[in-house]
Amino acid sequence: MRSALWLLPLLGGCATLKPPERLDTMRLQPRFAAGAASVRPGGIIVTPVVATGMIAERRYVYVTAADPLLLRQAATLFWDVPPSASVGRAITDALRTRFAGMDGGPVVGRLAMRLVRFEEVTGGGGAQAVVEVEATFAGAAGQDGPVSGRYCRATPIVADGSDARAAAFQAGVAALALAVADDVAAGRLTASSC
Repeated sequence: MRSALWLLPLLGGCATLKPPERLDTMRLQPRFAAGAASVRPGGIIVTPVVATGMIAERRYVYVTAADPLLLRQAATLFWDVPPSASVGRAITDALRTRFAGMDGGPVVGRLAMRLVRFEEVTGGGGAQAVVEVEATFAGAAGQDGPVSGRYCRATPIVADGSDARAAAFQAGVAALALAVADDVAAGRLTASSC
């Protein structure tokens, strides 16, 4: 027993030879060009986007096409903020290109959203970044009550790695945000599927 004790420091040293796994934190920052010709007066109140379950967290979520009901979380991929915050910020920024009063003008409507999906779907020879929200807009001209819609974007992930994943999600979030902003500016909400 005593002769084997000298091995303990050596065995502990072996564990430190393996490099630690790299943790990647990704950020979404879609940019929107101002649409001066289509800017409307007033502003829209955008309530915080609601998300539940795994997509309410910062850890990257993915599913396989073979088993789409089994959500998995990546061990080393994270978002800098929960996806709901990124989606809400993008939609608010997109609405700024359509409404002049987003930063303090008279309120002409209220937009509430729920993040339904924010996940990578792998299989079938590729991967896609899928972003889906349900939206309810109150204040549409000519409507007695709120109107609802559903928006979904699936964007191909063109390479392996966190940069390609973040770029695909950013493109999907930007396209979804512009679709929501266009529909709110038109006083309607529509449905799109992935």
